[in-house]
Amino acid sequence: MRLQAALLDDAHASFLDDDDILALLQPTRLLHLALHIRAELLGEIPSIAAAIADGADLDGEPADNFDDLRLTLRSFSELFKHDVSAKRLLVRADEAISTEIEKLERKKKENEAENDEEDDDWDWENYSPGRAARTSPGGSTPRPPRSIFSDVDQ
Repeated sequence: MRLQAALLDDAHASFLDDDDILALLQPTRLLHLALHIRAELLGEIPSIAAAIADGADLDGEPADNFDDLRLTLRSFSELFKHDVSAKRLLVRADEAISTEIEKLERKKKENEAENDEEDDDWDWENYSPGRAARTSPGGSTPRPPRSIFSDVDQ
């Protein structure tokens, strides 16, 4: 079943909030799905968060990398709102996500500091944004720029 595979393999839980989709599932399959989520997936969320952090895009905000996983947690907390042990697992998962976000924020700051240091090493006084004058190999006489049509003109 594709929905079950998407949920258990990729932690995509958006369909759990849609009663029309849930109505398509047999009640026993729905109960088994909830048991699989609680027994398998909730304990795996910290490792999923770590995997997301490993492949995170640091160009944006670190927390943005975890938006989908946070939405999944919200769906799970609605599903398990009366299950105390599942709620404990959800709290641990949320803490793991927060820890990974903090790590990414530190990493992003370190990368930005390194980039700033590299920029400080640049010799801005000798930099000219314009085109450099071309010189002939034997001397310092500049050659006129080559026309883009020179190969056609010949």
